[in-house]
Formats: sequence, structure tokens, C-alpha cells
Amino acid sequence: MTLLENVEHVLEAVNDLRDLRNKLAELDEERAAVEERIRRRLGEIAGAAAESVNSTPASATQLIMGAEASSRHVSPGMTSPLVRAGMALVALASKERVLATINEAQGRTIGALDIAQAWGKSDDEATINSIRASLSRLTADGKIRKMGYGRYAALEGGAA
Repeated sequence: MTLLENVEHVLEAVNDLRDLRNKLAELDEERAAVEERIRRRLGEIAGAAAESVNSTPASATQLIMGAEASSRHVSPGMTSPLVRAGMALVALASKERVLATINEAQGRTIGALDIAQAWGKSDDEATINSIRASLSRLTADGKIRKMGYGRYAALEGGAA
């Protein structure tokens, strides 16, 4: 290869590298937008599930077991796979709603009572305890940071 051919080859590689970096930046922006949409949708799902479950015990039973369950007693110890799956879905939805609420408070620390107040449930001890459990799980999962006793914060740029 001649010197001119080497220079042309290097320039071609530099141009290709620039194009690849530009494409990567575009993909990063698109990924961030998609992740934000996912967080919003999970927050909506969690909010809807939590509202259904927190309204009355009967509505939780209906959500988990279906409409026919509302006409019979469902024992707390019931181990039906459907019940376990439904309860897991509700717990996941609550955890995702807590995560969405913390991410909305970016830059501030937040506690269980703050979240309950944001949800209009500050007088509901069951909701506050559920939020506390979600905060603990989210911390253990590395989705949020514990800043002090009962105080939590979002990760930089939101949770992944």
C-alpha cells in the first residue's frame, strides 16, 4: 500500500467510526426514551392494581380469583397457584408503583409516609406497611438507595 492509500484507509475508518458513534448516541437516546415509557407504564399498572386491591378486601379477591370468588369466602392460607400468581402480580405492581413514585421525586429523599400521602393513602396503615416492604425489597434489589432511617432516594438517572 502506498502512503496515499494508507491515509485514505485511515480517513475512511475515522469516518466510519464517527458514524458508528453517532448511531450509538441515537440508540442511547432511544433506549432512554423506551425505558422511561416502560417506567411510566409500570407505574400506571401498579397504580391501577394498588387502587383495586386497596379499595376493599372483596375487590382484591375479585382481582386475584375472578368475579365468582366474590360470592364465597377465600381463606388467607389458600395456596392455589392462581391466588399465589395474583398476589405476586399485586406485590410486583405495588413495588413498581413505589419505584415510579421515588423516581418522580428525583433529587429528594422520600419515606413510606411521603409515598402514602402522594397516593392519598396516608391514613391506611396496611398501605404504609406494604410500601415499607416494597422499599426494603427495592433497596435489596439495588433499585433505590437507603439514605438514612426510613429515607430513600432514586438512583442517578432513575432505576434501571
